[in-house]
Amino acid sequence: MIDLLAKHWLKRPLSYREDLAILGVFVFLACFLAWQNQYKDAADAKENLAGLTVPHLQGTITRAWQAPAGDSGQNVLVTSQSMILNSGAPSIATDFKWKLLLKNGRVVWGQRVNPVSVNQKFTLTSESGRPDLEYSGAEYLPYKAAENRIETNGALTGFVSVVFVDATQDEADGAQFVMFFADAQGKEYSATFDLTPGQDRVLTQPKKMGKIGSK
Repeated sequence: MIDLLAKHWLKRPLSYREDLAILGVFVFLACFLAWQNQYKDAADAKENLAGLTVPHLQGTITRAWQAPAGDSGQNVLVTSQSMILNSGAPSIATDFKWKLLLKNGRVVWGQRVNPVSVNQKFTLTSESGRPDLEYSGAEYLPYKAAENRIETNGALTGFVSVVFVDATQDEADGAQFVMFFADAQGKEYSATFDLTPGQDRVLTQPKKMGKIGSK
């Protein structure tokens, strides 16, 4: 085939060295393409293996409620409903932290309020006087995520209440509520929720919530 093409274009047959050179180019291209395919297959296999051995969590804050806290309402209590998804290896979620980024640029770190018991029920009453949210201690996100492994392609939902000291409910309007957490291997993730001014404000905080703490 090569000789026929050479006779057509060059109007002469190829020499022995020219045949070898062209043959060498084709052999090199064939070897390179084979190596490229093997490299891609190996990279794909490595990526698939990583998906089976490394967690890949993603957090979403689906809703958040604000309530005044403290003796004179000088603090704000943010109760949030969140979901954590996992597209990687099974893992727990731990090391939760929360912060408020206020509109004036000030950052306030929160202190979570631990439930007294898993059976205790909590109610948030809206400004209209009607119950807006009810949940139990069993749905407390930091405990639930630490004790229940999130399987591959699985998800976990829960609630948490966080007190932000020296940030009022009015200051929380329009702020960014940020949740941080880590997987079983220590990789940190975050999720952000914008607290819309005038929305999801509640009149009272949950009663008998327990002590403020980090555990």
